[in-house]
Amino acid sequence: MNLRHLLLIFIACCFWAFSYAQNGQMLARGHRATPHTEAKPTTIYTLSDFTGKWQEVKRQDPNKKTVAFKDTALLHFNDDKTVESRNTADDKMAMRSIEKASIDDDNTLMTADQDYTALSVSKDAMVLKDQDDSIHYFKKVAMFAYELEDAGGPGKNPTTSEADVDKVSLAN
Repeated sequence: MNLRHLLLIFIACCFWAFSYAQNGQMLARGHRATPHTEAKPTTIYTLSDFTGKWQEVKRQDPNKKTVAFKDTALLHFNDDKTVESRNTADDKMAMRSIEKASIDDDNTLMTADQDYTALSVSKDAMVLKDQDDSIHYFKKVAMFAYELEDAGGPGKNPTTSEADVDKVSLAN
């Protein structure tokens, strides 16, 4: 064989090796190629699971330690797929916003206030994780605390008793 044929064989081998390396097929001896498919998370919740009024009753930091809070989150998911977000601070309404709600494939719930990851939702309890990894426990209510006051009811919301906090905690 002359040098020209050897050069052509060398170039062909380099081309072949390069094409396999580009496809991720170049493996160490004894290893088999497996197709790389990413498992796509699936949504286990729909917006209809959230319909209703939800009042925050407990909050935990990222280390799962219960923390005191004065800025209670109130979420009202309507039938028209909108969510009304309210925050109260020291028994005063601090913020109110309304926008379309949506939930992604990875259970990211987008509200007017912020985005949450839905950890669990039942007919009367909901647990959400925020972007700071704090965990918010919600209880479904017929009326928010400020609505009870407006209606001439008791100033303290009866839906945030210790028994209710325990029920929501157990839902997780």
